[in-house]
Amino acid sequence: MGTSMTTTATANSSGGGSGRGPLAWITAPSPDINYNFISLMYGGGSALAVFLFGLEKALFGYYGITSTGSGAGAANTAADGDAGGNGEGDAGGDEEGALHEFTRQLEGLYLVFIPFFPCLLWSLAVRIRWLKGSSSQKDKKE
Repeated sequence: MGTSMTTTATANSSGGGSGRGPLAWITAPSPDINYNFISLMYGGGSALAVFLFGLEKALFGYYGITSTGSGAGAANTAADGDAGGNGEGDAGGDEEGALHEFTRQLEGLYLVFIPFFPCLLWSLAVRIRWLKGSSSQKDKKE
């Protein structure tokens, strides 16, 4: 079992092209893929994660909500006479209650986009090699 894994790793490292190491094939660019677009998309996903994290922290700070649901926001809901615990209070749901509910639904949404960060780092590494390869091919043509 150990021999087959070593053989596979050796085959992958020799097929990587540059021979810089056994894992060089991970960042070996494919000639048919535009890595500018891929890096842009991963950058957009990473920016969305940062935006959602900032929005969550700003809204949670405004309402005084903690991750356990205690704090000023939870106390205000009880003080509004909300016996059902749905955040509507006696008024039947005012604007602050709707925004408060939106804030509660936003909790942890940024975690969905966290995997974009390592993918962004990978795509930037591959993009650098892709750009070096495309510039060296242009130099050979001239």
